[in-house]
Amino acid sequence: MRITVSRQPADNPADPVVEPLLTTQEAMVERGRNELDDASSNRFTTRLQLPFKMLIQPGDLIEVQSTQETWRGKVLSTGVSIDRNAINQTLTIERPA
Repeated sequence: MRITVSRQPADNPADPVVEPLLTTQEAMVERGRNELDDASSNRFTTRLQLPFKMLIQPGDLIEVQSTQETWRGKVLSTGVSIDRNAINQTLTIERPA
């Protein structure tokens, strides 16, 4: 089975992805989606520190509401810090540009 993925403009094709161990169409489509996500250039990472309310884990999709905008992103990494007065969580989030 061959799945071809293209993005506009199609003037810079990527190398073929070969995964001989994938045997289902769903797995192959997901592999192609991951390749597109890795090649995307219109995204960036940002770090947020917020009071700890619930554990947010890498891979979680979150929505951030600030006074200027509301945006969504994927959590890449987390950290928890504790001092005398507070427990804080630091998130590294990937978001669209």
